[in-house]
Amino acid sequence: MCRIDADGQRHALAVAQAFVRNQGDAWTWALNQVNRAFDATASREASAESRGDDIKDYHALAAAIGRQLGACTPCWRGRPTIRPSPPRVAGREDVEAWIERATGLLAGAFEAIAARKEWDSEEVAADARTVLANR
Repeated sequence: MCRIDADGQRHALAVAQAFVRNQGDAWTWALNQVNRAFDATASREASAESRGDDIKDYHALAAAIGRQLGACTPCWRGRPTIRPSPPRVAGREDVEAWIERATGLLAGAFEAIAARKEWDSEEVAADARTVLANR
């Protein structure tokens, strides 16, 4: 709960907190979810549908976090130390920078695959060769 004084300054009046037993923080959950999806893909144990479910769960969490952060934005607007950036349309330079970054990340991934000499199985090695052939 906050109070706004005559000068427009916000002051915290109260903070309510409680211990909630859970399975950890959102970051750990998200990493575990993505790792589970990658492990299932690499081992080929999971069906395409269950791998898709893992990713859907991750997207749902990311969307919930985004909604919560969006709900906090009106509180931040009144604080002089936190100024959210105004939205803007991405321009050509933005897109070129994104492409350059993605291309660099992909090049690094391809280099890592090409540098690896041993794989867990011939099937995985064949997949690696296919990825490199289709880069």
